[in-house]
Amino acid sequence: MELKEFEAAKYFPTAEAQSELLSDALRSGEAGYVASALDTIARARGLDGFIERSAPEPTLAAALRMMRVLGVELQAKLSEAKAA
Repeated sequence: MELKEFEAAKYFPTAEAQSELLSDALRSGEAGYVASALDTIARARGLDGFIERSAPEPTLAAALRMMRVLGVELQAKLSEAKAA
């Protein structure tokens, strides 16, 4: 049996879906998930290989650059536990 490569980007075709993916990744607090979400969004927008070309080592600076290129804005919000 031959396995096909899974392409997550095709499941995030809209800006709204991409925003949900990135929001979930940011809420997780997992750097790898955030980097993967940004890469998925870039591929969904036709920017294949953007992560590898811009920064082989995911850093906050690289993530912020990528978010600027993708037109994504990062905002801080108090968590519900801290807001009370």
